[in-house]
This record gives sequence, C-alpha cells and structure tokens, in this order.
Amino acid sequence: MKWISVEKQLPKWGSPVIVAHRRYRRSSSGRWARLKKLGVTAATFWFEDLNGPRFTNGGDVVADPVAWMPLPAPPETSK
Repeated sequence: MKWISVEKQLPKWGSPVIVAHRRYRRSSSGRWARLKKLGVTAATFWFEDLNGPRFTNGGDVVADPVAWMPLPAPPETSK
C-alpha cells in the first residue's frame, strides 16, 4: 500500500484509514511551532471544509493531514 495525498484524493466518508499529519508544539513563548516529523495515527475520515479535510480518532480531530492509506486487511485465523 502507498500513501495517498489528501490533495489528490480523499477516502469515502466514514472510512477507517491511517493518516499522516503535521504536528505542532507550543513553545515557551506561547506560540505554536510545526515539528519536522509527521505524526501517524489510525483515524476515520470525517468531513472537509474550507480549512481542508478532517479526520477523527475517537474524540479528537486529526487536523492538518498530509496523506492517508487504507488500513491493512486483518490476518486470517484458523478455526
């Protein structure tokens, strides 16, 4: 599986996916600084508005997504 840019394509509404997103940290001066390393989390596509696509991972919004990919298929189990 490959990462899909959110600028090129979005998943279907309600689809569980893996999301790569920008991360931020509040500095001692109170300003937000973007971190170099992206965060990765399992989330569900929620909606898109003027600020871009939004995903949710339960109670939190995963904002500022860069790319996504479908979840892998679960392993097969023997009975």
